[in-house]
Amino acid sequence: RNVGLVHIFAGTKFEMQKTGNATFSLPKGMKAQAWLDGKSLGRANQFTAKVAVGKHRIVFRLDAKALPKVLRLESKDVVFLND
Repeated sequence: RNVGLVHIFAGTKFEMQKTGNATFSLPKGMKAQAWLDGKSLGRANQFTAKVAVGKHRIVFRLDAKALPKVLRLESKDVVFLND
């Protein structure tokens, strides 16, 4: 039997300055399953969730057979952390 890589997980940490909705966007045409602090956000290209003040983690599951050349997560509502 051949066993191959099925999924790759990528994540990042961010900080929310005040409680409210935060919207995250992936590159156009790309969809991924996402989790915010362990809670599913579904599979989409753009995610919006109510986020409390403080540090959080967002994680994506990517299809290993269809990896994008560039993975970029954007949000104007949060501050991404570089720990």
